[in-house]
Amino acid sequence: PYAKSLLTNGIPEQSMYFEVINEFDQQINVKIRPDYIKEKKRIIVDLKTTSDASVDGFQKNAASYDYQIQAALYADLIEKSKGDDIPWTFIFIAQEKKAPYAFNLFEASPQFIAHGRYEYEMLLMLYKHCLDTGKWQGYQVFCENKFGINELNLPAWAIREINWFNH
Repeated sequence: PYAKSLLTNGIPEQSMYFEVINEFDQQINVKIRPDYIKEKKRIIVDLKTTSDASVDGFQKNAASYDYQIQAALYADLIEKSKGDDIPWTFIFIAQEKKAPYAFNLFEASPQFIAHGRYEYEMLLMLYKHCLDTGKWQGYQVFCENKFGINELNLPAWAIREINWFNH
């Protein structure tokens, strides 16, 4: 019932356009399209399909797909557009793709939003830089050395001990 109530008496899929001014007084045009907005409750709802709507499973998906950036950007822009400095709540409805099509509800935490805000601010500065210079460097822009060569390491989950026995 609560998931259903999140998707009633609101505004579905409305495109919104903003001019964002970053900390260097640069103007950046941004478009967002929230799945659902409940203005009276100050809630933004986003529907996500997933293979695993459990807490652990969806947290992994959220991290893998950078959902924190979307949540923070949408919440911040909509809050600023209302001009009253009252924060908005961002809720994900995670719906599994296979039977029994279980779902789960997730509210973006302050930590989730804060990290997303940091990331979108940095990415908007990078985007503005690329627009201004006409250079779109790809992944090398994130590389610390001037040659654009990254160090390749195994992720922690791939490091394992190998035991063998000569029987």
